Amino acid sequence: MLLHEIPSSSHSPFGTGRTARCNPLILVASLRSGGSNGKGARAGQARCAEAGTSSAGRSSTSPRRAARGGSLLTRRAYVLGRTLFAYVIMRFGIKVGGFVPATYTRQVVENSDFRKYDDGLRMILDCTAELESELSRRLAAAAGVGILRYGLHRQDAAMMTCFTPSAMRADHVHFIDGARGGYATAATALKAMAA
Repeated sequence: MLLHEIPSSSHSPFGTGRTARCNPLILVASLRSGGSNGKGARAGQARCAEAGTSSAGRSSTSPRRAARGGSLLTRRAYVLGRTLFAYVIMRFGIKVGGFVPATYTRQVVENSDFRKYDDGLRMILDCTAELESELSRRLAAAAGVGILRYGLHRQDAAMMTCFTPSAMRADHVHFIDGARGGYATAATALKAMAA
């Protein structure tokens, strides 16, 4: 799994030459019908990134390190080279074998999981400040008459956790959450409203 943070005003790595503005608004809402019991307050699905084991206390010539591909400097240079290669391909839209960067970029959008349904609605929105305040006003009005309960969390960055078995196939999945609290913080706001 890969873990990406998309900061505000970052340069798009997909070769568009545009600046990607990201102002995610995390919404967790629970309709007050059918006995939802406020269970829509559950936090979003846990996102896990693979964590390596610590090699503290091991010498640079240990058999395990040698089995993983040599010295740390060699492995870092290899990762940097592959990353640069992938960046150039994506940035300039260079087709490599059966890989077409434009197709992969379209599939990332199509396969992104930015909204979830269970006994409530949870979603990430990238919106302007005006739309955010209008949405907040409408949600507050609906909550005032007892139609729903909601929790919002505003932040300036999103995080994408990607499961990509192969970039050549269309079965990759990308989970979107807020980089600084996300669904969990919005769910806390929902719980506070329910109390």
